[in-house]
Amino acid sequence: MIIIIYIIRLIKKIHHEKKQKLSKEAQEIAELYTRLEILKSKQIEGVKTTRYTTDTIRACQGRIRKLLQKVGGIEEIQIKVDDARTLAEYFSGIRYLPEFEKNTEKAAGLFKAMQVIFNFSVVVKTLATYYYSKEKRERTNS
Repeated sequence: MIIIIYIIRLIKKIHHEKKQKLSKEAQEIAELYTRLEILKSKQIEGVKTTRYTTDTIRACQGRIRKLLQKVGGIEEIQIKVDDARTLAEYFSGIRYLPEFEKNTEKAAGLFKAMQVIFNFSVVVKTLATYYYSKEKRERTNS
């Protein structure tokens, strides 16, 4: 009788442990989130952010988003854009409104928001060239 009770308890324990195990995706999300928190805390503490840290943060955020989409946690929220140049130039024009005048932080914020809203078919460096190139062209034409 004692052996049966022991076996039942062992089965319950094993069943409980199986319920607590996370899927591969959930484990990876947890690891990425922990890494992201560490990197973000360095930014908050005033440690000079390196390009590597910024790229790593962006990569972690992207991977978490993809994993969540894979398991059905979120829908694709970015709008796919094939003509990155035209859209970037439109957004670039917004920078010349009075609200943005002489405030480079707002212009940079607009650039970041554009990357969140849209899924561009070009890398960030190319997108930045499109976004800031109009200003360069106007200065050279003056």
